[in-house]
Amino acid sequence: MNAAADIEKEIAGQKHILEPLKAAILSKTQPHAQLFIDENGYGGLPLALYCAILLLYSQEQLADKLQQKNVSFHRLLEHPDFHALFPLAQVKSADTKSFFQQWLKFVNLNPYASYTQWLSHADLGVKQGIIPVKEIQTLQSSLSLTSFLGGNRVCVIWGLDKMNETASNKILKLLEEPPSNTYFLLVAQLKSSLLPTIISRCQFIDMPPVDLDSIQQFVAFKKLNPPHNFDLRTSRGSVSQLIDILNLTTHNKPIEQLFVEFLRNSFDFGKNHFKWHKLLKTIDKITLLQKENQKGLLLIGIELLRQAYLTNCELNSLVYHQSESGFNLTRFAPYVHERNYIQMIKVIEDHITYLIRNSHSHMVFTSIALKLSSLLYL
Repeated sequence: MNAAADIEKEIAGQKHILEPLKAAILSKTQPHAQLFIDENGYGGLPLALYCAILLLYSQEQLADKLQQKNVSFHRLLEHPDFHALFPLAQVKSADTKSFFQQWLKFVNLNPYASYTQWLSHADLGVKQGIIPVKEIQTLQSSLSLTSFLGGNRVCVIWGLDKMNETASNKILKLLEEPPSNTYFLLVAQLKSSLLPTIISRCQFIDMPPVDLDSIQQFVAFKKLNPPHNFDLRTSRGSVSQLIDILNLTTHNKPIEQLFVEFLRNSFDFGKNHFKWHKLLKTIDKITLLQKENQKGLLLIGIELLRQAYLTNCELNSLVYHQSESGFNLTRFAPYVHERNYIQMIKVIEDHITYLIRNSHSHMVFTSIALKLSSLLYL
């Protein structure tokens, strides 16, 4: 599989998953349906796209392609036997065929992107992205025909958890009786949103965090140029979060300041409920941010809480946070301890999931504030 070495660099780490996948494709023991659960941007889509390329091209064909200039996921997946489904807005004019080239170019630029980023890039508005039933029906019709080049056919479904029950049942039928030489590479963010029968029909991979060395290699390869005082451990093993945080770097100070203001006003509200108006004003400011920046704010908040807890535990060798906003971690640390730390982290992580599911931002941050205002006084 040396021919694919160059495009492997687009995948950060995950060698313990990548190598068995390559071996299965080479030995022709690849299952007809592979499911990647990637809740935190650990590389499910890049792996799915990579496997698609290996299934579509022989080693000789791939070697010839890679000798050409400007080879990318985008160019390699412009293949007549490659199919893809991805979230679209709930409007009649949106269909996979119309957006296919745009989606390919988008994931070529950042295969670690989120559904929300894709919908924003495609100018599909803020509507909840879905994979509608009509797209499954179109896929079924396409797969009922003979392979265009006589080899494998591959379908990547990015956003399996963005189907309703009707669409999910139609995909299930395809997985139960797959056409010959047809492979499904499925990527989902939330396992809880999938039908158990779909999971049972797939070889299941729960994507783990990327190790720090691999993240460092990926940053160097992609020339991401983080600030000199930026610690890559902030990513918590998520390339998606790393890219989001680095994109926020030029605005990191106001984003961090806004979370600190949110935290301080939640704390004050817990002490005196008559101070609710300040908290609501801060929440109003947060809801003016784009969804991805709201998520970024919460990720920064999780990291501040983690670093405060480590400071409180006097594990100073693990404390690396350098505030861009003048936030005093030492003064805050006593309020984050063994009685509330896990609960506070869970509150924020749960509400990040609500944002991903397109819950109303004002309700999400109001709920976080009410819960934190109590937990900070435990």
